[in-house]
Amino acid sequence: MTLLTLLPNPTFRRLLSHSSGQGVSIFEAPDGHRIGLPDAHVDSCSCTQSRLSEVLKPARRETSNARSAEEPILERLHLQYNRIHNLPPSFLDGIRSLRFLDLSNNKLGTLESTVFQDTPLLQELFLQGNELHTLHKDTLKGLTKLKLLILANNNLDELDGALLHDTQNIMELDLNSNYLTYLPSGFLMGLRGLRWVDLHNNRLEELDNDLFGDVDNLEQLWLGCNNLSRLPLSIAQMSARWMGGKMAPSRRRAREAAIGHKAAGKVFAATGLVLDA
Repeated sequence: MTLLTLLPNPTFRRLLSHSSGQGVSIFEAPDGHRIGLPDAHVDSCSCTQSRLSEVLKPARRETSNARSAEEPILERLHLQYNRIHNLPPSFLDGIRSLRFLDLSNNKLGTLESTVFQDTPLLQELFLQGNELHTLHKDTLKGLTKLKLLILANNNLDELDGALLHDTQNIMELDLNSNYLTYLPSGFLMGLRGLRWVDLHNNRLEELDNDLFGDVDNLEQLWLGCNNLSRLPLSIAQMSARWMGGKMAPSRRRAREAAIGHKAAGKVFAATGLVLDA
């Protein structure tokens, strides 16, 4: 694997790396404020803790070399722990091989609805620790291969019901430590492979009765540190399955004060809640 890493440095110059006879070039503006994505063949690019504030997509250079004119091959891109506040809508255009993207712990406040439109193979997306307050309903459109989505520790106060409609293969969803007061009806519709959901430390007041209706394989659900007083029957039925049928799917007070029921390694997170029949 070719790995290109930029270590923390106040001033980056042009960095040229060779691996297997292929050149890899990244162009950086002075003082570590801007970086252009690779326009050559490289498997993984890491620019963590580099004080970047802006990410640019390099302009395609005219070339007579057919191989150089091909789309860049980049599977993993690490941009976490920087100061990136904005992503241009086209900054990932042409990088269709991308499977892993880490933009966590930056200063992102919004995302363009088309920012991920050219990354159909993306499987893992890390956006935690930013300042996102909302997401356009088309932000994840076309990401049918996505398996993991981390949106924890942002400023999200609402989510569109269609946000996850194209992510039918998602397995892990982390929305903890936001400001969500509700989740729209149908938000998890069709996500039958979902196994892990973290909603703890929000401001949820109620959950739609059909929210988890399509989620057949859920193994872990975290709901602690919210404003919930009752849970819908669908969650009670889910808990009953986890408990091997020992817990009747009817009105019943959760007995655990902090975490809740644990059975066969599966966690039902509750804090003194009442299950609604």
